[in-house]
Amino acid sequence: MEVTWQISYNHLNKSKEKRKGGFSLKRKNQEGVKLLLLSLPFVAFVIAFCYVPLFGWAYAFTDYRTGMSLLGSNFVGLKNFTAIWQNRAELIRVMRNTFALSLIGLVFAPLPMVFAILINEIRSTKFKKLVQTFTTLPNFISWIVVFTLAFAMFSSDGMVNNALSKAGLAATVNPLGNNDHAWMFQWALATWKTLGWSAIIYIASIAGIDQELYDAAQVDGANRFQRIMNVTVPGLYPTFFVLLLLQISNILSNGFDQYFIFYNPLTADKLEVLDYYVYKIGVLTNNYPQSIALGMFKTVISVVLLFGANKFSKRRIYYLREEEKNMTKKNLPESTHIKRSIGNKVADVIIYIILALFMIMCIYPFYYVIIYSISDPNKAASGLFLLPKGFSLNTFKGILLLNDIPLAMLVSVGRSIIGAVLTIVGSSFFAYLVTNEHMIGRKVIYRIAVLTMYLNAGLIPWYMTMKTYHLQNNFLLYVLPGFVTAYYVILIKTYIESLPRELEESAMIDGAGILTRYSRIVMPLSKPIIATIGVYAIVGQWNAWTDNYFLVTDAKLQTLQMILYNYLNQANRFQQMSSSAMDASAAASMITPTSVKMCITVIVVVPIMCVYPFLQRYFVKGIMMGAVKG
Repeated sequence: MEVTWQISYNHLNKSKEKRKGGFSLKRKNQEGVKLLLLSLPFVAFVIAFCYVPLFGWAYAFTDYRTGMSLLGSNFVGLKNFTAIWQNRAELIRVMRNTFALSLIGLVFAPLPMVFAILINEIRSTKFKKLVQTFTTLPNFISWIVVFTLAFAMFSSDGMVNNALSKAGLAATVNPLGNNDHAWMFQWALATWKTLGWSAIIYIASIAGIDQELYDAAQVDGANRFQRIMNVTVPGLYPTFFVLLLLQISNILSNGFDQYFIFYNPLTADKLEVLDYYVYKIGVLTNNYPQSIALGMFKTVISVVLLFGANKFSKRRIYYLREEEKNMTKKNLPESTHIKRSIGNKVADVIIYIILALFMIMCIYPFYYVIIYSISDPNKAASGLFLLPKGFSLNTFKGILLLNDIPLAMLVSVGRSIIGAVLTIVGSSFFAYLVTNEHMIGRKVIYRIAVLTMYLNAGLIPWYMTMKTYHLQNNFLLYVLPGFVTAYYVILIKTYIESLPRELEESAMIDGAGILTRYSRIVMPLSKPIIATIGVYAIVGQWNAWTDNYFLVTDAKLQTLQMILYNYLNQANRFQQMSSSAMDASAAASMITPTSVKMCITVIVVVPIMCVYPFLQRYFVKGIMMGAVKG
């Protein structure tokens, strides 16, 4: 393998001698001081964007109102905390929704593990890659896009109801406005979006199971099902247990995006979860102190549950791993060779059918929106299933004639590229610094960064902090906060630690400085994980919209996601705008509100659909590296 630095045999021997005798105390101290000084700007950044918002919790102990200053507000102690319980009926309803949705997720927690096992049992490598590509794609779209896809499928004139009508059935399916089935529908959407991606972690764990256990089981005549139940499943227990405990620690955090997007008067009683309730109190009623108090309560409980679960998991995981090591052939049931052969054939058919059906469920909504967008809107409204009806690009023409769409596309592309570059540089260099054992205070600095994954100041403190930094209506709002991201730091650090230390130490002997070693050795060797982080950062930036929603009102800084959200609610107005903007000779009358939604959705999704299949392997490889080595 070629690397930038050419390492000679003598240099490697010198490096080994240095490791045996150790660097001089003076050299260690100098290196440690340099590393510390280089890390301080990154630490300051983490503090500024992750820890400073925590000071916003002070507002929870005052009578602060919009327009007042913190110093000008009166201290009220725990009044805002007690005030939360005054409206017990509403709070109980909110907590009911929060716990119900979390418990449904806990009940079906084994589903990603089962899905991973099914994927692992596929014999065809091409079909396995196809399944992974299609089933992980929904994870990389925003909840705004998920809503438009759900609308396309389940609205009154959507695909499902058109199909029922064509079949002569009078029943109308309306899960978007069905309060009775709101919980299960939201769980189904979340499962559809995340199942394929969640399974990757388990696939990585399966790859780490000792192959000798499978060989022993096969020698004893165990069929496929028996090998799964007695080898694969026990080998996945530690991973499942860790993820389950993390899920339990987040039992009060259902997420904001999903329920904000799908919230409507018909399902409000079931979809108002704690995260949305915090937003409602703080933003809609301008009661910042109570909103912050409620957010503090949620964060503290989540952190306590997390550390409690972590402490408990260490003992449990150790026990599970010891049980895995002690697995022998005698623990495996025997069966005849004939039964195994027949069972394999039956299992193959069942597995392929299940995976093929879910793969179709994942990709068909995207396909439906695309063929609808290029169809004659009037003909498409009467029913559309497999092929376009009356090819037409009038809606696209109307969209492109408006200034806000091309400008929003430029802003989205700009924030995606610039944001990803800053994230790669900041997270990778910081990760490299904290991997060096000579760094003074290395563990403390690393934990300061990692702890930000679990400490969340909440919506209102974040909002106020960004305004204090003058990032409102500022492009820097999009790219600065992700400069150092704890999750990316962990993945990159784990990968760097797996690289041969001899390479860097030999370069140190030759006089290479920290920046030189990072740019000439570490970065080239870390291309796989860097590519993973880069693509993930680009997709994350492309799908982001909450920062735009809360802090950007400038029309020149609107992103495509925000434009899509606005036009979902204003499709009729946009229909009129686009029709008037089109040439008189064009069939402007053909544009409909539904076709507007479909076309804008296509504009938002197509870049991801075009890029993701080619870069999907980087996602999978990166997560597998982190899961196996982390």
